[in-house]
Amino acid sequence: SDSGQSIVRDKYVLELGAGMGIPGLVAGRCCSELVLTDWNPEVVEQLSKNLDMNQTHLRVLPSPCAAKAIQLAWGRDFYQSSDNLKPVQVLLGSDVVYSSGSTRKLFETVDHLLDRHDPEAVFVLAYVSRWKSVDRSLLDAIREFGFAASFVDTDSIASESVGDREERPAFLLLLRRRQGAHVEGVFESMPVTHHGYHTHNDQGDETDGEGVLCVEPWALCRLLSTPSGIDYKQPVISNVRTLRVKGVGLRRLTEVHAAQLFPKLGSNFTGVQELHLCDHWLRDEGVSLLARELPYFTRLLALSLASNQITARGAGMLGKVLCTLRGHGVSLESLNLSDNSLEDEGVAVLAESLCLGCPLLQQLTLRNVGLTHRASSHLARMLTTCGTVRDLHLGDNPLGDAGIACLAKALGESTSLRSLVLCNTLTGVEGAHDLARWLPGSPCLSVLDLSNNELGLEGVGQLAPSLGRCAALTELMLRCCFLGNRGVGRLALALRSCRNLQVLDISSNAISDKGAQELADELSKCTTLARLDLSRNEIAEDGVLALAVALPYSVSLASLNLSANHVGCAGAAELADVFVDCPSLRRLGLNSCGIQDEGALAIATSLVLRHPLLSCVELRDNSISEIARTRLKAMALKGEHCDSACASEVEVQFSSQLGSSNDRGTP
Repeated sequence: SDSGQSIVRDKYVLELGAGMGIPGLVAGRCCSELVLTDWNPEVVEQLSKNLDMNQTHLRVLPSPCAAKAIQLAWGRDFYQSSDNLKPVQVLLGSDVVYSSGSTRKLFETVDHLLDRHDPEAVFVLAYVSRWKSVDRSLLDAIREFGFAASFVDTDSIASESVGDREERPAFLLLLRRRQGAHVEGVFESMPVTHHGYHTHNDQGDETDGEGVLCVEPWALCRLLSTPSGIDYKQPVISNVRTLRVKGVGLRRLTEVHAAQLFPKLGSNFTGVQELHLCDHWLRDEGVSLLARELPYFTRLLALSLASNQITARGAGMLGKVLCTLRGHGVSLESLNLSDNSLEDEGVAVLAESLCLGCPLLQQLTLRNVGLTHRASSHLARMLTTCGTVRDLHLGDNPLGDAGIACLAKALGESTSLRSLVLCNTLTGVEGAHDLARWLPGSPCLSVLDLSNNELGLEGVGQLAPSLGRCAALTELMLRCCFLGNRGVGRLALALRSCRNLQVLDISSNAISDKGAQELADELSKCTTLARLDLSRNEIAEDGVLALAVALPYSVSLASLNLSANHVGCAGAAELADVFVDCPSLRRLGLNSCGIQDEGALAIATSLVLRHPLLSCVELRDNSISEIARTRLKAMALKGEHCDSACASEVEVQFSSQLGSSNDRGTP
């Protein structure tokens, strides 16, 4: 672009970590002098060859561009190699930030090389966000070394969006040495594009009135600076019921932004019922500032602050305000503080505060907060005091059997508990015994997740008999619980008494043919089961045959996942033969099952000729030839409702009417 050329025209340009050197070679068309650097001597040798091959392009008439490639390592310990370099006017770095450790070394080098006497000297950094910790280390390095960053709107220079905005967003930053104070900390500007915010009502449709406002941090800054709200076809902010401030890549709120924005939130968003500030860097200081404003959200029902680097100190500050909410007329019903380092001290303070200030709490999510058995008694007391908690998520905390023992009685005595997630909590045999003793006393419990715990044969033996007494149970997740064949056999016997069970996940449990056969014998008695996940087990042809025989009698089964089992062509053919007798089956997962052309074609034939209602069969990561894929696609076009996916290197979509599922192993 013209603006990009203006940055490097007639300047001394040096590229760090050049690799192939493409950004530098492009800059060489305009700059007066070019140096390509890399720490690897073999790469430097190749860079020299690239310069030679492109020499005719590296000039701006009438003066040629002096170009060379040299070896240069990063960090203060390696400055000897840069002694012969003069101060640089333009530094280039393209996707050179990969880890927190390398970030500091990079900026030590940038600080050393960039001309200190030229206010226009700039470090142009193309950055791809991969990990939140690296995002934060980059932000801290920019601040520590005294740089101010301006974001370039990549939409203005690319025909398509650069990077995946949600999963792996890309940024182009212009970093210059800070000149005085900056209102937004390290960031001078962030373009607000049409991706900055959008609104929709409860049905997901766009609306120019009330509903949900999903906004990026810099768009929120602009929004609050406009007295009447967003100007072009956007809502008046006082009518927003749900406010979601998205944190993606470098587009996250920090404690610096909190000081500017949060005092305006409560007075502007007076009608907000749900406030979601997840995946930011608020830290304890930012949460303290937000806590002061919570009493002004008089209609607030749900608060989510997941993944904000909050510690026990921040939890204490938040807890002090939570104690007072009831007196301000705020009835908080949902709180999410997952993925913060609260530890036992922070959880204990929160639990006591919730008892005092949030008696109507219905949903509490504390996944991965460092909770152990030491604070579980405080949580149990909160559950007993509030008595209204319906959904409790404590997964990914090292509670252990001692922690489960403290919680089990309170859980069993709860008349409102509907969903309980205790996955990856170090629950063993004793914990399973305590849950089996108390959970049947919870009349509304419909979802139970104990995945990733070492229950084993003895643990599931303790738990299984009590499942039938959980009359409301509809979903049971026991993924990766070391059940084995004998464990799944005991579970299978208990399934006949689970009269409302609709979802069963027993994936990754080392179940082989014998276990599959015992489970198949009981499937016909599970008249309500709609989804069964057996992926990542060791089921082979005999087990698949037993399941195929049972499928026609499973009158409610709509989804079966056998991905990552030893199904093979013979097993695929057995399944294909019974499709016609399985009217309820809609989705079948057969990813990574060792299926070759013969088995895939048998399934496709059955889909087209016998089962027009089976809408999705997943066949990714199987050894299916290109010829077979072509035939599969042609056969699928004959079926109006067929939507199957088959991929080794390339995905083949059988129908354009329905999108193919992309979730591996989960149909």
